[in-house]
Amino acid sequence: MILLRLLNNSIIPHLKYKGYMAITTAIILAVVMMLVGISLSFSAFFSRTNGVSHTNKKKTLFAAHGCIEYGLLQLSLDNTYPGNETITLPNENAPLTCTLLPIASSGSNKVVKTTSTVSNITTNLVLIVNAPTLTRVSLQEVKSF
Repeated sequence: MILLRLLNNSIIPHLKYKGYMAITTAIILAVVMMLVGISLSFSAFFSRTNGVSHTNKKKTLFAAHGCIEYGLLQLSLDNTYPGNETITLPNENAPLTCTLLPIASSGSNKVVKTTSTVSNITTNLVLIVNAPTLTRVSLQEVKSF
């Protein structure tokens, strides 16, 4: 009888609550792993959109540079070339367009402005060249004209 009372008071209560620690640990680990998985998926999603934005920025930059070169070619053929035209450049997926704005004169320099937009990402370039020799004075990207 005494042995049975000792067993009931000391061993059985410990056996009753033995699995709670394991279940609690498993639940906490599952929650932590879910949070890590969710954060990794969000970071992968946002890095993908940043990658697409970077690619579109490169496309607009290359298209705007193409317009600059086209404008310089036209100026070399005719120094009174007015600009003010839209140019379509071939591309593997969809053609790129850029706009060559009217060419302005500033003293002995000519100012060539181009803009190109792909998916709401715009590149605006301003090139200043020496009119008689068409040597580049400056080339810069501006936020707006």
